[in-house]
Amino acid sequence: MENKTDLVSIERLHQDKFWIISIHEFSTNAIDAWADSIREYRKAMGDSKERYLVYDTSNIPRLGMTSYLRKIATKVGKEAPQETGRVAVVLSSSSIIWQVIQMFLNFITKQLQPKLELKIFSAREEAIAWVEEIRLANEKVV
Repeated sequence: MENKTDLVSIERLHQDKFWIISIHEFSTNAIDAWADSIREYRKAMGDSKERYLVYDTSNIPRLGMTSYLRKIATKVGKEAPQETGRVAVVLSSSSIIWQVIQMFLNFITKQLQPKLELKIFSAREEAIAWVEEIRLANEKVV
């Protein structure tokens, strides 16, 4: 596991094709570090539009949908509208605003990245398995 900062860590799997980005606190600096990690992943993937990502926020008990998070998530989505694959988001099962976050993420994904599948999970293992399912299927096709 690579610790970029105390805010974000990255697990790189399958020759860097599948990343698990764990966010360790809820702050503007952490949101910026998350966005930078996504851009780093895109750079590592080169010309490929396939994405296999898990965003793990399960250690943040009071994750909120702030205007800054909405702004940065929208900006990151607009940067790469042709992405395909799967992105799983792991939220704390105690997250009070689970439905608000899910509605926003579904809306932004459908509007900005319609070829990308996104799903929210409360268990990290389930999120990883869901992303792995499509990664393995796409690997067999190639």
